[in-house]
Amino acid sequence: MPKEDVPLKIFDTQVKGLVNKLIDYEEELEDAARVMAQSIVSDGHLYWTGEKEMDGITLQACFGTDGISGSKRWSKEITLSEMDTLVIVSPSKHSSWANDVVDIVKDSGVSIIAVYSHEIIEENSDQSQTWVDTCDFAFFTGVDKGLVPMESGARIGNPHLLIALQIYYQLYFAVAEMLEEHD
Repeated sequence: MPKEDVPLKIFDTQVKGLVNKLIDYEEELEDAARVMAQSIVSDGHLYWTGEKEMDGITLQACFGTDGISGSKRWSKEITLSEMDTLVIVSPSKHSSWANDVVDIVKDSGVSIIAVYSHEIIEENSDQSQTWVDTCDFAFFTGVDKGLVPMESGARIGNPHLLIALQIYYQLYFAVAEMLEEHD
């Protein structure tokens, strides 16, 4: 095998392992999908917001070919209610951005679903309590460092968005099935 194929093989093997670990979330994903579907079929709304590269999930949900029916991008100007669901997607459990979002919406009674990646700690961050801890559902992608070791000791290949998209599709299929049964 040519040396240039080795990093891709390692990356592929590691990604498959992370995807396989998502089976641990099967029941929680089903419950989260049920909450999402309830918001869609009731008088509520399903909102999405993402940070950095993870905003790709928001784009998929709201504008993608396989978007979830009725999904909307959340902004601070939107007033939420207990009928709504907000999905927050961030590359960090310790994100000050995501923490600010939760602080803004938490008193509205909205159901909050978190999808997050690595545990990188931001400077001046309180490590004891994170935004994820206050969410109704929280799904960790399993990505906490690069998947491919380099000769220098550095690690590259952080598939935050790729694994978050796997979580999205598990939610998408479950919600689609629930909405079809409802109709």
